[in-house]
Amino acid sequence: MTDQKNDIISGDEQKAPDTLDDGKSVEEKESKRKDSSRAYDAIAYAVRTDSIKKLIEEFGSRHLSREYVTFAYNLCDKVSLTPDMDILRGHKAIWAASIVHVIARLNFLFESSSDLVLTPALISAYFKTNKSTVGNRASQIQKICAIKPGTKGYCRQDIVDAVTYHETVDSPGLPSGRPGKPGAEKEKRSPRTDAPLASDEKQLKLFE
Repeated sequence: MTDQKNDIISGDEQKAPDTLDDGKSVEEKESKRKDSSRAYDAIAYAVRTDSIKKLIEEFGSRHLSREYVTFAYNLCDKVSLTPDMDILRGHKAIWAASIVHVIARLNFLFESSSDLVLTPALISAYFKTNKSTVGNRASQIQKICAIKPGTKGYCRQDIVDAVTYHETVDSPGLPSGRPGKPGAEKEKRSPRTDAPLASDEKQLKLFE
């Protein structure tokens, strides 16, 4: 009986699973730890992104069409996947307000002639954020994510078409072998009923 007890408490007994030497190298263990950390970060980013989208959804239900809410969702996903934009840091309300601000800017919703009009003050007031802070963050998002008016997925189709038209017809760098002349093509095309207003075209040039 004594021998059995000694066998149990001796150093030869099997170690608990959590203290076993699994034979893995330090590099392998470190790699596993990093993988676990990345998996955790992915979950954290997903949760954070969803919470920001909920704020955008609440704002959109009052002030935006479904199309603009979708654009804001797309941008929120873009920001969360951009290395230089850490969406885990800062207030969720500022991120949500800034993303809405970018979408409004890209679609000229700050223009009084727009069918759906927003103002930076309205956005900041709704999210209870500082207007200057939101404007600066919006500019940062637009620059780092390389998004401008006409970027598909963030702008109405008429704006995408208008910017594409300007870039292909008015660009001085057109290939010399391109069929037809830019001027002739302009004359052949019928007036667009969905083209941006004159004030919108001025803003398009500002962002080019």
